[in-house]
Amino acid sequence: MVLMCNFGPVLTDIVAPGVMAGPLSVAPEMTKNRFVIVMTPGVSKYGTCVVVPLSTKEPKPAKNHHHCILAGTYPFLGGDEHSWVKGDMVTTVSYARLDRVQLKGKFLSPSLTAEDFAIVKACVKHALLI
Repeated sequence: MVLMCNFGPVLTDIVAPGVMAGPLSVAPEMTKNRFVIVMTPGVSKYGTCVVVPLSTKEPKPAKNHHHCILAGTYPFLGGDEHSWVKGDMVTTVSYARLDRVQLKGKFLSPSLTAEDFAIVKACVKHALLI
């Protein structure tokens, strides 16, 4: 299933009340609303699931844990830009961060083809075995 995940605001959009020190001063690895591929089947009793994010920015260099989904392959991804699977950015998120994809005013919970989902799983496998 492909959903939208709110990873939080871009740090430049936040007016901090003070200076952060230590690990809190490090920018988050991922921000903003973005498409994610849900890897976890069913509902977790912990209220979390494992997701793989998509990005419109091409990784430089592209590696085995990346995969390009060509623009137009899935209408719900929209736009004229390719989407890149970021298998090295696999993460666990709360269901509260997730929402359905909006397409032409309708909220959907679309899926990738079985072939593309197998490629996404291979990307994650490559990232974890590096």
